[in-house]
Amino acid sequence: MEQPIWARDLPIFLAEIYKKIEAIAPDGVEEKLTDLVGWVHRLPSRNPRRTYLSDILRGRKILTPYEMNGIRRVRIELESGRDIRPFLGERTASIRNRRDEKRNPKQRNDLFFSDWGLHHFHLGADLANTGKRVMRSRRVLIAHLTESDAYLLDVVPHGKGFPDVWGNTTYLKILYRNWPEILEQYEIKGLLASALEGEVQPFDYIKLRQNGINVPIEIDGKIFMGPGLGISGDGSSTRAVQRADNIQNELSEGEKLFREQQPEVEAFLYVGKDASVGFFVPEKDTAFSVFSGRHSHYHVTVFLYRLIHESGIFEKLPEGTIWTPVPRHS
Repeated sequence: MEQPIWARDLPIFLAEIYKKIEAIAPDGVEEKLTDLVGWVHRLPSRNPRRTYLSDILRGRKILTPYEMNGIRRVRIELESGRDIRPFLGERTASIRNRRDEKRNPKQRNDLFFSDWGLHHFHLGADLANTGKRVMRSRRVLIAHLTESDAYLLDVVPHGKGFPDVWGNTTYLKILYRNWPEILEQYEIKGLLASALEGEVQPFDYIKLRQNGINVPIEIDGKIFMGPGLGISGDGSSTRAVQRADNIQNELSEGEKLFREQQPEVEAFLYVGKDASVGFFVPEKDTAFSVFSGRHSHYHVTVFLYRLIHESGIFEKLPEGTIWTPVPRHS
């Protein structure tokens, strides 16, 4: 069976993304796509968010002036819709390096985010004034973000001496106590806490995640799945795997529509600067659009819009620019 156009050409485009951001690409198209989907999902989109402080941070937590200033700056960035990446941990902000994982399994993706949907922000200052990275801080801010809101939960120590910090269910309990509606959508109805075999300890959550095993969380006698939707067997985010599957299905359907109109011509995938997607026919020097970009709600265009924006692959190129793996006529 002849390989679909998109399956032949998409890996070339994704490889150029990896090169642009100086990351190490895996071999297969599904791995490239899944890891890039997971990457842009972990990076908070640059739109303004309302910020809320938990009861812990509203006076019950002893914070240093340095930490209070760090939280203030994080809130300003979130509320302004600016790039929050300088405050993120390295594993969150970086694309997954599967080759490094084989040598050192501890270097896996941000499994804390994949499982529980929680970010952590460093509270240091940008002393070098580069705008790229604040200083790593001993204590970090734990938060849950949606597209419109940011819920700031707690400030906790991490790193050496705190091996169980990423398995502590306290953060989700704070989230539920302050904003129960956030977790209610993840409740597993009909499952009682007594059905769980004993209490799961923080370090158990960490070890189970590393083996691709998802464990529900018990809060106030109710059982919840992790708001991140969990980890697949190979360590990928379950949500990223699902979205990558949706993208591939949409591309397959889009190619069918194109072939109904242009059944015999030689064609290549194209990706527009505006995240539009279609097929380029060199013989006619014509690009046939299948998915309109930017304002579309297709999985493929939503993903590509974020990917193009975060990678800068079309940076400084004029509007209307398209990528295709073959040269176009001038």
